[in-house]
Formats: sequence, structure tokens, C-alpha cells
Amino acid sequence: MAAVQYEVVHGEPQLGGLSQQLHTPIAQCLAKDPAARPSPAQVAAGFGVPGGAGRVWRRGPVAQEIKRCESRVKELTTVVTGEAPKGGVSRRRLLSGFAAGGTAVLAGGGGTAYIVGESPKALWGLLPLASPAGPGVLPVRDVVVLAAVSGGLTARNVVDGKSRWCAPDIRTSCGYLSLSDRLVAAADWDGVLRTFVASTGEPKWTAAADAEVMLAADGEAVYVVTKDRRLRSVSRSDARIRWTVRIPAGLGTPIQARGVTASGRLVVTAPNGHVFAVVTDDGRQVWDLKGQSAKMITPVVDGDTVYLHGRDLSALRISDGQKRWSAKGDHEAHHGAETWGPATVHDGVVYATSRGAARRWGSAPVTAARSGQRPTWVTRTGPWWCRATVCGCSVPGAHVR
Repeated sequence: MAAVQYEVVHGEPQLGGLSQQLHTPIAQCLAKDPAARPSPAQVAAGFGVPGGAGRVWRRGPVAQEIKRCESRVKELTTVVTGEAPKGGVSRRRLLSGFAAGGTAVLAGGGGTAYIVGESPKALWGLLPLASPAGPGVLPVRDVVVLAAVSGGLTARNVVDGKSRWCAPDIRTSCGYLSLSDRLVAAADWDGVLRTFVASTGEPKWTAAADAEVMLAADGEAVYVVTKDRRLRSVSRSDARIRWTVRIPAGLGTPIQARGVTASGRLVVTAPNGHVFAVVTDDGRQVWDLKGQSAKMITPVVDGDTVYLHGRDLSALRISDGQKRWSAKGDHEAHHGAETWGPATVHDGVVYATSRGAARRWGSAPVTAARSGQRPTWVTRTGPWWCRATVCGCSVPGAHVR
């Protein structure tokens, strides 16, 4: 003890194990003369977070690496959407498949959970959980969020299907979104945007957004279509309205629109198959695309690329709409009808269902393409208007030959 006290008074600190950035401030704190040492306020300022440091977690290399790691740790959501051909399977009865925490849940007026990555083994179900009029199943961490049969929004434990919470006043036909895998955003019957803690249902912030359709969300805002057919951005930090713009004319009924966000762009698709993109900062339109489809498109984004299905399967640069590649469909053989279903992107590979020339309905090929090259394999699954569900290293429903 005496030797240590002597060194404190007369010796020099051994700072060899410190980085250059820490050497100077710590040496100042260990100065022999108390007057030469920094004050607590100076220490706090010196070690404070620099201005704008929070953006590193939302954009840039660190944010991209976090997203890549998350995609490896958990199975991503895959929702089957799209309109069935006339006389075919009702859209309300289409299955919504997703994987979360190693569990797959199917919902179509009910719910059943299975273990993925091995022979199917039921965990829970079949329970009358999901309203057939709801937009689908949304996995958020360890719960699944869906439209309840009794009305409103409900969350179920993904492991055993037990109820976690419910929000009966939510108008689920507007849709619902996951905010950074922490909150769930939805709208009530008055158009008020409401958010809940995904795991507990605890109400958080609200915003008078006059929301009719929940389009998409990013790290900065939630994007909605209003009841008077306008596009609106609501800030996630303070629940204020960031901007409101008119939706371009000629897009059909925007009340049924869908959207995705990435790289500072919001891509919106309309029921008549038209697509347009706006800048997320101010709502300014930057590009549009007409004639991609005659029906509603479900856009899929991966990095700075957005994939659109319909008559062709197209990969567009999301910043300016420049086409990167396109896989032609045989729509001439089907009298101009759509031949490609929604895409799924998994580990840089694109999976999409297409309608073969000799098969107008029923089973169809599934193709996997990287950067628009020829399919690496083709196998049978169906129907063509559904999205392929990728779970780990397999595509359920497909039989590789």
C-alpha cells in the first residue's frame, strides 16, 4: 500500500496499453498538479458523443453491416400477396408465410406454427386467430402481429400462440408496420397514427395523421396515404407532420397503394400497376414508371435496388428509376396478362414465380437469378402470383430437380 501511494505522488503513470486517442485525456486526468487536471465538465465534453453520431447506426457502412448480421441471425418476413386470377383462389385465402426465430407461421383465417429447417412439426394451431380481411401476418421479434377475428390488432407469442396483447380500436384494413423491430405502427378509425411496443402492447407516441393506408417506414418517418388521397410523412422523433404532397394523377385508387423505402426514396405502387418514387426528405417526385403491370404491384427492395413484377421482372436503381436488368415474361402468350409474381431477395439472389407459356394457371416455375443472369435453377411450385418463401437455405413448396 505504501509503495502504491508513493507512486501516486512521485511516479509516472504507465499508459503504454492505451490507444493514442485515450493517451492524452487520461494523462491529463493523472496530472500531479490538481490545477492541471480537467474539470468533470471538461471530461464529459471531451468524451461526449460528437454531433450527428446517431446517424451512423441508420446509414452508412456500420448500419449496412448491422442489417446484414440481423438477416443472418433471424429469418426475414415473407408475405404472400397479389391478386388471384379470375376463378382461382380467393385472395383472402392466400397463405401468408413467414419465419421468425426458427418458427414458420401460416395464416389464412387461422394460424398454425411449425419448426423450419427440419421435417414440419406443429407447435400450435390451428387457431382462429387471423381475420381473412386483414393485410397479413407481421413478425416483430418474438411476437406475430395480425388482424384479430374479433376486430382490432392482436399480437401472439410466436412460440406457443398465446395472446400477448390486443388493440381493439385499430382499423387493421389500413395495414400495420414494424418500426425498427421495436414498435408496431397502425391507424385507428379516426386516422390517428398509433404506435405500440411490439412485445407488450404498451402505447407509445401518436400523431393526428389522418391516415387511410400505412405505406412504409424508415429510420426517420412513417409514410401514409391520407383520407383525402395525399401522401404524408410523419416524423418518428417528435410525431409531427414532416411534409404532405399530392399523389400524381392517373394512378387509379391510391387508397390501395403499397410502398417501400430505401436509400432516401419512397417507392409507391398503385392498383393500376403504375409506380412512382419520391424523396423521403421532402416528398419531391423523382421518377415514375407506367405500364409495368395492369394490376397492383408488390415492390421489394434490397440495398439500392427495387424489384418490380408484372409483365416483366425488373430491377431498378431506386435513386432514379434507371433499369439495371429485366427478365422478360411471356405475356404475349397470355394476352398481355402478368407473367411474374412478387420477388423475394435472399443473400443476393432473387427468387420469383413465373407463368410458363403452356401453363396459364396452377403450378409454375420458380427462378433464381443473380444480377439478371439466366436462372440458376428452375423447379415447380405454385401458384405463380404468390411470392416464394425463403427459409434459411431452402424454398418451402419447391422441389428441386
